[in-house]
Formats: sequence, C-alpha cells, structure tokens
Amino acid sequence: MAKLFGFIGTSRGVAVDRVRESLDHRPLAFDIVVMLTFAFFYVVGTERLSENVVRRYPAGDGWMEPAVLTTFIALAWSASGVMVGDQWAATWENLRLDTGHLSYREAGLPWIQHHTALFLIGVILVALMFAVRYLEPINLRRRSL
Repeated sequence: MAKLFGFIGTSRGVAVDRVRESLDHRPLAFDIVVMLTFAFFYVVGTERLSENVVRRYPAGDGWMEPAVLTTFIALAWSASGVMVGDQWAATWENLRLDTGHLSYREAGLPWIQHHTALFLIGVILVALMFAVRYLEPINLRRRSL
C-alpha cells in the first residue's frame, strides 16, 4: 500500500500522508443523495407491496393471517433491501470513482457500515406501512358515522 500511496501522491502532487488521510473522508452530499434515492425507491416499493397484500388479505377476514404475513414480509423485504442497497451504494461509488473496482473502499461506504440499523429501520417502516394500510378502512368507517 505504501508504494501505491507513494505513486498516487507523486502523480497528484500531494504528500503521502495526505493520501492516507483522504481514506477517512467521504463526500457527505454524495452519500446522502445515494441513500435518499434508495430510500425513495424502497418506500415506493413497500407502499405497493402493502397495497397488494392488504387487497389480498383484507382486515375484515381476521387478524392472524395479516399479522403473520406482515411479520414475514417485514423481515424478508428488509433483508432484501439491505442486500440491494449494498449493490446500489457500491454501483454509485463505482461510478463516482470511475475505476471499475472498489477494493478496500467498499468497507468505507456508509451503507456497508450500518447493516443492522438499516435492517431494523426497514422492518419498522414495513410494519408501519402495513399498519397504516390495515387501519385505513377502520378510520374511514369511523369518519362516515
């Protein structure tokens, strides 16, 4: 790595220590845009998914099937979201760097560093979206009375 950092420093006209320090700094605006665009698509997908499931398993038919299905979908959808989000973040980082590979840089991506938090946020989001969808008919009936 020292040889690589030396080459980069020489070719860019920067000190080797400065090259090493740059590994710890990420463009915050870029990371925010990448995560928010994925969050947008995730929320839209979750909304569509909840709409289809609630249509197939309406709240009036009992609560057991919707509760079990919501739990399963929340876990599976969130796990899928974390995996697809990994690819989303890595793809955009690859395009930003224009190198064709990420190597050790992938470990520095915010998405990679927060899998557990992102998974839990995804589960909570799915559960909330389903709860809103299932409670909608109840609230509409109360308003009409």
